[in-house]
Amino acid sequence: MNEFKIIEDIVIILLISIPIIFIFNKMNVPSIVGFLIAGMIIGPYGFEFITDSSQIKVMAEIGIMLLLFTIGLEVSFTRLLQIKKLLLVAGGFQLLGTITIASIIIMIFGMSLKESVFLGILISFSSTAIVLKILSDKGELEAPHGRIALGILIFQDLSIVPLSLLILLLGATEDIAALDIIFELLIAFGLTALIIIISKFLMPHIVHQIAKLRMREVFTAGIILLLLGTSFLTHKLGLSFALGAFIVGLILAESDYSYQIISEIQPFRSVFNSIFFVSIGLLLNLHFVTQNY
Repeated sequence: MNEFKIIEDIVIILLISIPIIFIFNKMNVPSIVGFLIAGMIIGPYGFEFITDSSQIKVMAEIGIMLLLFTIGLEVSFTRLLQIKKLLLVAGGFQLLGTITIASIIIMIFGMSLKESVFLGILISFSSTAIVLKILSDKGELEAPHGRIALGILIFQDLSIVPLSLLILLLGATEDIAALDIIFELLIAFGLTALIIIISKFLMPHIVHQIAKLRMREVFTAGIILLLLGTSFLTHKLGLSFALGAFIVGLILAESDYSYQIISEIQPFRSVFNSIFFVSIGLLLNLHFVTQNY
């Protein structure tokens, strides 16, 4: 019966989440908080209704991808190019500044340079899904602070590969050639750029051909295929699934079918997003936090 455990888990998630979200909505509390609390209640550190979250995590990853995909549709490459300077300046300043300050503070408490830099890197990253979800729900993506946040988050996602290689270098027991790391970095970004260029030329044409069939099911399935396929490729290159989904959204935002795509994907996004935020709550161990504060 284990193969049907995912159905039981989803029933539990919805059964607990719906009343909590309803109450929080009446209190003008963001729904994200309600989903997190629902996850804490039903998770392995709560009442243990769900103890194995492996299948839930897969659905949660799909939720992040759909969220970033629809936000990419709202932003578009044209708007992104308008904030390229903001992306580089604000994103670079936030990332490097946070890593530097956090590393210095951690070193003061007696940790080594490598340990301090490692923890500084962890502290410097934000949750793209949570921040953009809040901004999107409030309609503030185009506000000045929303554009700054978007630039910083995109810069963070693009920095995952180089910082991951830096972490490997910090934890290495043997000498690693710097040229090898630079080579891997260039390959990852080069292939990602190639995917973007090819997708920008091919995807609008593919979507147009699918739309000409005038079959809603085929249109929706085709969009999901483009989304999952590109996300899988970026993941294979060491970047996140979510970044690949965001890239697809940016590209398709320039097509004539962007609003139709949003209307088709929105219901899937809402359901899978809910599961994503609940999955975060499943991992929260308040007992560990209070004991190690």
